[in-house]
Amino acid sequence: MKLIFDVSVLAWSVRNNKAKTGIFRVIENLLKQFIHDPEIDLYLSSVHGNICDFYKYLEIHNIKIESDHLLVPQSYSEYKDRLFLFYLWFLDLFEFK
Repeated sequence: MKLIFDVSVLAWSVRNNKAKTGIFRVIENLLKQFIHDPEIDLYLSSVHGNICDFYKYLEIHNIKIESDHLLVPQSYSEYKDRLFLFYLWFLDLFEFK
């Protein structure tokens, strides 16, 4: 079975520990299971533009996925990275406790 799995939440956790919520744990555990399941042809994606953090998460957790199974832009965009940082700052600014 082919499976495309969005791991954007995992990528967010590289810069912001607040991303390590319940859904983070669920996605992280599912990813670990999917990687080791021989019946799953796994493709990873990250839709929120935090591509550098996506690659960093894979590196930190020693996750090896063939490049043709990564459905993300192959090149880094400093503009998109700054936009993502602004987005995180904006979310923190309006955080309700």
